Amino acid sequence: MKRVVIKVGSGIVYGRSGHFAATRFRAIASQIEWLTKNRVEPILVVSGAVALGARMCEVHDEDSRRYAAALGTSTLTRGVDAALRIRKLRAAHFLIAADSEAELHRPDLIVKGIESCLNRWAHVPVLNGNDATSAMINNDVLAIKIATLIRAAQVVILTTARGSPYSVGGAGAKEHAKTLAAKAGIPLTIVDGTVRNALVETVL
Repeated sequence: MKRVVIKVGSGIVYGRSGHFAATRFRAIASQIEWLTKNRVEPILVVSGAVALGARMCEVHDEDSRRYAAALGTSTLTRGVDAALRIRKLRAAHFLIAADSEAELHRPDLIVKGIESCLNRWAHVPVLNGNDATSAMINNDVLAIKIATLIRAAQVVILTTARGSPYSVGGAGAKEHAKTLAAKAGIPLTIVDGTVRNALVETVL
Protein backbone atom coordinates (compact mmCIF):
# COMPACT_ATOMS: atom_id res chain seq x y z
CA MET A 1 0.00 0.00 0.00
CA LYS A 2 1.18 3.50 -0.85
CA ARG A 3 0.54 6.18 1.77
CA VAL A 4 -0.15 9.66 0.49
CA VAL A 5 -0.82 12.78 2.55
CA ILE A 6 -3.27 15.05 0.72
CA LYS A 7 -3.60 18.63 1.91
CA VAL A 8 -6.81 20.33 0.79
CA GLY A 9 -6.56 24.11 0.86
CA SER A 10 -9.21 26.44 2.24
CA GLY A 11 -9.85 27.76 -1.27
CA ILE A 12 -11.18 24.31 -2.20
CA VAL A 13 -13.70 24.09 0.64
CA TYR A 14 -14.69 27.78 0.78
CA GLY A 15 -17.71 28.33 -1.45
CA ARG A 16 -20.15 31.09 -2.25
CA SER A 17 -21.18 33.32 0.64
CA GLY A 18 -18.74 31.51 2.90
CA HIS A 19 -20.53 28.14 2.82
CA PHE A 20 -18.87 24.76 2.39
CA ALA A 21 -18.19 24.06 -1.31
CA ALA A 22 -19.95 20.70 -1.40
CA THR A 23 -19.80 20.10 -5.14
CA ARG A 24 -16.09 20.85 -5.27
CA PHE A 25 -15.31 18.57 -2.35
CA ARG A 26 -17.45 15.76 -3.73
CA ALA A 27 -15.13 15.76 -6.75
CA ILE A 28 -12.19 15.33 -4.36
CA ALA A 29 -14.03 12.54 -2.52
CA SER A 30 -14.60 10.71 -5.81
CA GLN A 31 -10.85 10.71 -6.41
CA ILE A 32 -10.19 9.58 -2.84
CA GLU A 33 -12.47 6.60 -3.44
CA TRP A 34 -10.58 5.72 -6.61
CA LEU A 35 -7.26 5.88 -4.76
CA THR A 36 -8.48 3.58 -1.98
CA LYS A 37 -9.46 1.01 -4.60
CA ASN A 38 -6.00 1.18 -6.13
CA ARG A 39 -3.81 0.38 -3.14
CA VAL A 40 -3.39 3.93 -1.88
CA GLU A 41 -3.95 4.92 1.74
CA PRO A 42 -5.00 8.61 1.72
CA ILE A 43 -4.44 10.78 4.78
CA LEU A 44 -6.21 14.13 4.44
CA VAL A 45 -5.18 17.45 5.95
CA VAL A 46 -8.11 19.80 5.34
CA SER A 47 -8.02 23.57 5.87
CA GLY A 48 -10.97 25.93 5.97
CA ALA A 49 -12.33 26.06 9.53
CA VAL A 50 -11.48 29.75 9.95
CA ALA A 51 -12.87 30.66 6.53
CA LEU A 52 -16.13 28.81 7.15
CA GLY A 53 -16.47 30.20 10.67
CA ALA A 54 -15.84 33.77 9.54
CA ARG A 55 -19.37 34.16 8.19
CA MET A 56 -20.59 33.75 11.80
CA CYS A 57 -18.19 36.21 13.43
CA GLU A 58 -16.01 39.13 12.43
CA VAL A 59 -12.35 38.15 12.06
CA HIS A 60 -9.92 40.99 12.79
CA ASP A 61 -7.29 39.64 15.20
CA GLU A 62 -5.84 36.39 16.56
CA ASP A 63 -8.55 35.91 19.19
CA SER A 64 -11.38 36.29 16.69
CA ARG A 65 -9.53 34.02 14.26
CA ARG A 66 -9.35 31.34 16.94
CA TYR A 67 -13.06 31.74 17.62
CA ALA A 68 -13.84 31.50 13.90
CA ALA A 69 -11.89 28.24 13.82
CA ALA A 70 -14.02 26.90 16.67
CA LEU A 71 -17.22 27.90 14.86
CA GLY A 72 -16.14 26.62 11.46
CA THR A 73 -14.81 23.24 12.54
CA SER A 74 -18.25 21.65 12.78
CA THR A 75 -19.24 22.99 9.34
CA LEU A 76 -16.02 21.66 7.84
CA THR A 77 -16.42 18.28 9.52
CA ARG A 78 -20.02 17.83 8.37
CA GLY A 79 -19.14 18.79 4.80
CA VAL A 80 -16.21 16.39 4.57
CA ASP A 81 -18.24 13.58 6.18
CA ALA A 82 -21.13 14.03 3.77
CA ALA A 83 -18.90 14.03 0.69
CA LEU A 84 -17.01 10.90 1.74
CA ARG A 85 -20.17 9.11 2.87
CA ILE A 86 -21.57 9.35 -0.68
CA ARG A 87 -18.54 7.26 -1.70
CA LYS A 88 -19.15 4.84 1.18
CA LEU A 89 -16.05 6.09 2.97
CA ARG A 90 -15.96 6.97 6.65
CA ALA A 91 -13.84 9.82 7.97
CA ALA A 92 -12.08 9.84 11.33
CA HIS A 93 -11.34 13.42 12.36
CA PHE A 94 -8.20 14.40 14.27
CA LEU A 95 -7.67 17.94 15.59
CA ILE A 96 -3.91 18.24 15.89
CA ALA A 97 -2.54 20.34 18.74
CA ALA A 98 0.83 22.06 18.44
CA ASP A 99 3.13 23.25 21.21
CA SER A 100 4.63 25.71 18.73
CA GLU A 101 4.67 26.27 15.00
CA ALA A 102 7.58 23.84 14.83
CA GLU A 103 6.50 21.19 17.36
CA LEU A 104 3.40 18.99 17.39
CA HIS A 105 1.95 17.95 20.74
CA ARG A 106 2.32 14.20 21.45
CA PRO A 107 3.37 13.04 17.97
CA ASP A 108 3.41 9.46 19.29
CA LEU A 109 -0.36 9.59 19.86
CA ILE A 110 -0.89 11.17 16.44
CA VAL A 111 0.90 8.25 14.79
CA LYS A 112 -0.97 5.72 16.91
CA GLY A 113 -4.32 7.26 15.98
CA ILE A 114 -3.59 7.35 12.27
CA GLU A 115 -2.23 3.80 12.26
CA SER A 116 -5.33 2.54 14.06
CA CYS A 117 -7.58 4.40 11.65
CA LEU A 118 -5.88 2.90 8.60
CA ASN A 119 -5.00 -0.60 9.76
CA ARG A 120 -7.74 -1.53 12.21
CA TRP A 121 -10.76 0.32 10.86
CA ALA A 122 -9.86 1.07 7.21
CA HIS A 123 -11.26 4.59 7.57
CA VAL A 124 -9.95 7.85 6.08
CA PRO A 125 -7.96 10.00 8.54
CA VAL A 126 -8.89 13.68 8.24
CA LEU A 127 -6.58 16.07 10.09
CA ASN A 128 -6.65 19.77 10.83
CA GLY A 129 -4.61 21.98 13.09
CA ASN A 130 -6.43 22.88 16.30
CA ASP A 131 -6.24 26.64 15.81
CA ALA A 132 -8.90 27.29 18.46
CA THR A 133 -6.93 26.24 21.53
CA SER A 134 -3.31 25.48 20.64
CA ALA A 135 -0.38 27.10 18.88
CA MET A 136 -1.35 27.83 15.29
CA ILE A 137 0.43 25.70 12.70
CA ASN A 138 0.07 26.15 8.96
CA ASN A 139 -1.58 23.11 7.36
CA ASP A 140 0.94 22.97 4.49
CA VAL A 141 3.64 22.49 7.11
CA LEU A 142 1.41 20.13 9.12
CA ALA A 143 1.00 17.92 6.05
CA ILE A 144 4.78 17.52 5.74
CA LYS A 145 5.19 16.82 9.45
CA ILE A 146 2.48 14.16 9.34
CA ALA A 147 4.00 12.60 6.22
CA THR A 148 7.35 12.43 7.98
CA LEU A 149 5.86 10.80 11.08
CA ILE A 150 3.97 8.08 9.19
CA ARG A 151 6.61 7.62 6.47
CA ALA A 152 4.30 8.59 3.62
CA ALA A 153 5.48 8.06 0.06
CA GLN A 154 4.18 11.38 -1.23
CA VAL A 155 2.51 14.67 -0.29
CA VAL A 156 0.04 16.39 -2.59
CA ILE A 157 -1.18 19.93 -1.88
CA LEU A 158 -4.45 20.78 -3.58
CA THR A 159 -4.83 24.52 -3.89
CA THR A 160 -6.51 27.25 -5.91
CA ALA A 161 -5.10 30.35 -7.53
CA ARG A 162 -6.96 32.69 -5.17
CA GLY A 163 -7.25 30.65 -2.00
CA SER A 164 -9.89 31.94 0.40
CA PRO A 165 -10.20 35.40 1.99
CA TYR A 166 -8.87 33.92 5.24
CA SER A 167 -5.96 31.86 3.93
CA VAL A 168 -2.76 32.27 5.93
CA GLY A 169 -0.49 29.92 3.98
CA GLY A 170 0.25 31.42 0.62
CA ALA A 171 3.49 31.16 -1.29
CA GLY A 172 5.67 31.57 1.80
CA ALA A 173 4.16 28.58 3.60
CA LYS A 174 4.38 26.44 0.48
CA GLU A 175 8.06 27.28 0.05
CA HIS A 176 8.63 26.31 3.69
CA ALA A 177 6.73 23.07 3.08
CA LYS A 178 8.93 22.37 0.04
CA THR A 179 12.04 22.85 2.16
CA LEU A 180 10.77 20.50 4.89
CA ALA A 181 9.72 17.88 2.33
CA ALA A 182 13.13 18.00 0.64
CA LYS A 183 14.91 17.54 3.97
CA ALA A 184 12.66 14.57 4.77
CA GLY A 185 13.14 13.07 1.29
CA ILE A 186 9.39 13.10 0.58
CA PRO A 187 8.16 14.03 -2.92
CA LEU A 188 5.83 17.03 -2.80
CA THR A 189 3.53 18.13 -5.60
CA ILE A 190 1.37 21.27 -5.59
CA VAL A 191 -1.56 21.21 -8.03
CA ASP A 192 -4.78 23.08 -8.78
CA GLY A 193 -7.40 21.09 -6.89
CA THR A 194 -10.22 22.39 -9.06
CA VAL A 195 -8.86 20.64 -12.18
CA ARG A 196 -10.70 17.44 -13.03
CA ASN A 197 -8.89 14.32 -11.72
CA ALA A 198 -5.81 16.35 -10.78
CA LEU A 199 -5.32 14.32 -7.60
CA VAL A 200 -5.51 10.91 -9.26
CA GLU A 201 -3.19 11.95 -12.07
CA THR A 202 -0.67 13.31 -9.56
CA VAL A 203 -0.61 10.26 -7.31
CA LEU A 204 -0.64 7.48 -9.92
